[in-house]
Amino acid sequence: MAKVKITGHASGTGILTVTAPNTSSDRTITLPDATGTLLNSDGSAASLTAIPAANITGTLPAISGANLTGVGIDCDADAWNYAMDVQQDNTTAAIFDINAANESGSNISESGGVITVGTAGWYLIILSVGNDANDTQYTDVNIRKNSTALDGSRIYWDNFGGTQYFGKTVSVIVEASADDTFDVYGRGHWYGSTTINPMTYWLGIRIGA
Repeated sequence: MAKVKITGHASGTGILTVTAPNTSSDRTITLPDATGTLLNSDGSAASLTAIPAANITGTLPAISGANLTGVGIDCDADAWNYAMDVQQDNTTAAIFDINAANESGSNISESGGVITVGTAGWYLIILSVGNDANDTQYTDVNIRKNSTALDGSRIYWDNFGGTQYFGKTVSVIVEASADDTFDVYGRGHWYGSTTINPMTYWLGIRIGA
């Protein structure tokens, strides 16, 4: 039979009292088969680790999320929306300078049509291009990350007769690291305007970590 031994401290002078509750029922306290220190009801839970998820139940307390980072969507920080304000004609492949900012987050920078993101995560990027009626009806462009075309981001059409104005839209979801760059690269003659819908624009938004 195992024994229970209570050992006093040789240097202490205090008296430890075990007090029974006000009950008329028999109770049994089973000690764990392990070495450790009992946790006070008002003590720290810092030493509690590896708690099975099934044992965590109840309602979470109302807490402030002000200090949480990397959570949710913040368009004021990690989004951009740029439109083409003038017609542009790339007869040879080059970066299209879509530089009229409708929205540029605080973690976003733009230069010469190149977007640099300041926060790592997954981004939804949408590109819409509109052919200008007064010139070639040819477009072949991609969204690029760090100067490499993204799969599924190509927009292409060739001269197909009487249609003058024509447009297409493509969207991709891509993971990015901080300081990665995005641009729109290729050939075409695209419609832009400062007074009416420019028809050519692109936008991006960080949708998750």
